[in-house]
Amino acid sequence: MQKRKMTFCKKELRRRLLGLRDGLSSGQRQELSAKAAALIRSLDVWRRAQTVLLYAPFRNELDVSSLLEELFGRGATVLLPRCRPGRNGEMDLARSTCAADLVPGAYGILEPNPETCPALPEPGRNPAVDLAVVPGVGFDRRGYRIGFGQGYYDRLLGSEAMAGCLSVGVGYHFQLVDNIPCDPWDVPLRAVVTDKEVAWTAS
Repeated sequence: MQKRKMTFCKKELRRRLLGLRDGLSSGQRQELSAKAAALIRSLDVWRRAQTVLLYAPFRNELDVSSLLEELFGRGATVLLPRCRPGRNGEMDLARSTCAADLVPGAYGILEPNPETCPALPEPGRNPAVDLAVVPGVGFDRRGYRIGFGQGYYDRLLGSEAMAGCLSVGVGYHFQLVDNIPCDPWDVPLRAVVTDKEVAWTAS
């Protein structure tokens, strides 16, 4: 009964937050994304990071395209996730060197082109990731996040490849809520950045 109740709570929270996010105008998204990106740039780890995991924004997610371009320009190692074909809930990491590397993949999300950007080797032989910037539908101040319910990012953040990196969730300020119902396998983030603040967690 408790698990059913938690699942229902997550679904309701996801529905409400997606409604708010999808209701943003293009201008609002651009303005709020620029504010959040400026706060990410203010982090010490951003300035010194050599290898960064980012994402290609989708469906009115907070837009981090300017951060991608900045990393490409300074020659940092930029990693983006790519869904594994036929492996629900699992992602590979692939290096991208420019925006032209990105093509529509699973669910229509831009991903590194598998023909030109091979997946990195298995964890343990990957480059150390200094900073992981991840999207979400909602976050709380403990560092827990809610996505679309497939567990892609929880598996990735809990993998050996992510050991030791600073994981930062990014979203609009209304996506930072009091409490995200969490399961034992959920992996908390180290910080959440919105258009208004950097919220460090106890994780």
